[in-house]
Amino acid sequence: MAENEKIEINELANRIREIRAKTGMSQAEFSQLFNIPSRTYEGWEMNNDKHKPPIYTINFLEISVNKLLETNFSNDVIKILQKR
Repeated sequence: MAENEKIEINELANRIREIRAKTGMSQAEFSQLFNIPSRTYEGWEMNNDKHKPPIYTINFLEISVNKLLETNFSNDVIKILQKR
């Protein structure tokens, strides 16, 4: 693997971790909220080469989390998680 590609994977992992950190949710809660298999999401945060998150997915998560934070986030999330 080229050094530039390794740096890119590290940056993606950091970015996705920061997005989740804004919510205060665990990896399991976050992946469940967005219907992402938990092992896939864990791989994204752990720089797993097999589970490199697509840029469009990271952008979607970032936009979604920012919108949730603008609204009554905690009540919405609790309702969603309780339905599952």
